[in-house]
Amino acid sequence: MSTHAMAALPHITRQRHFALVKKHGVNHVTPAFVALCLIPPPYPVPYAHYAVIASRKVGGAVQRNRAKRRLRALLHHHRAPTKRYALILIARKTCLTHPFHHMQRDFKRALSTLLDTPHRHKTSRQHPRQRHRARPIGQKQAKTDSQP
Repeated sequence: MSTHAMAALPHITRQRHFALVKKHGVNHVTPAFVALCLIPPPYPVPYAHYAVIASRKVGGAVQRNRAKRRLRALLHHHRAPTKRYALILIARKTCLTHPFHHMQRDFKRALSTLLDTPHRHKTSRQHPRQRHRARPIGQKQAKTDSQP
């Protein structure tokens, strides 16, 4: 057991909170990770909280755990505790080999960009084709006389 254990970070635990951040948040893409941020979260929390995700695209269990450890280390060293926001970090495959000092530089840049960007909640948009096809439920499309 290590004597230099890091303090626990407040983290996002509910699936609907993840969905809200993904739907309404602003993203910042770097070579090693993608950061999604929502200020302020549309659900009541008195502090900033975080989530770290590594999918199977990153690699096996060992590689995913290593990628998540590296991203959590970034959070411990460079978070902004005075603001109320939700932040999700998604590991990319290059997270395993990217130099850590480059990741730190990218994270600082991403965090400053995301926290200084005015966030507007996005409205849900339909695909252009779906807008024209929309009709009330239960009504069938009327056939025209030109169709056999």
